[in-house]
Amino acid sequence: MKAIDQAWNALRASLQNNFTFYDIKEIVGLAGFDLASISHLEQRAGGGALKGQLMSVIDRGLRDLDDEFFKRFIAIVVEEILKRRPDSRGTLDDNRSRLGWSLSGNSVIPIEIFDTSILPEIPSEFQHDLTKAA
Repeated sequence: MKAIDQAWNALRASLQNNFTFYDIKEIVGLAGFDLASISHLEQRAGGGALKGQLMSVIDRGLRDLDDEFFKRFIAIVVEEILKRRPDSRGTLDDNRSRLGWSLSGNSVIPIEIFDTSILPEIPSEFQHDLTKAA
């Protein structure tokens, strides 16, 4: 499994557990996911698709993305999650760090590239540049 897939797994759990069906569609759409591929999935009283089904279709669609698009997708999903639910930062960071990723601001960075735990020791004017470089 590629590292970027592991990052998605942590994000996926946050999306499914903390957002409504239509919030998930909106978030992944803002991140560049092809909404036409999930437009047939709707929740209806007494039936319709479940969030788990929506997430499974999104999973399949993400397999077709190239790595660069997938990385941008992950970054935007993180930004949207944190913008809509700032209180989810702790849980999101815990889930991601277990899989080798960390958060710096609203950026997602592989720990193997840059361990963000050292950021508090670095002057603030350099923190953004280091995060961007990572």
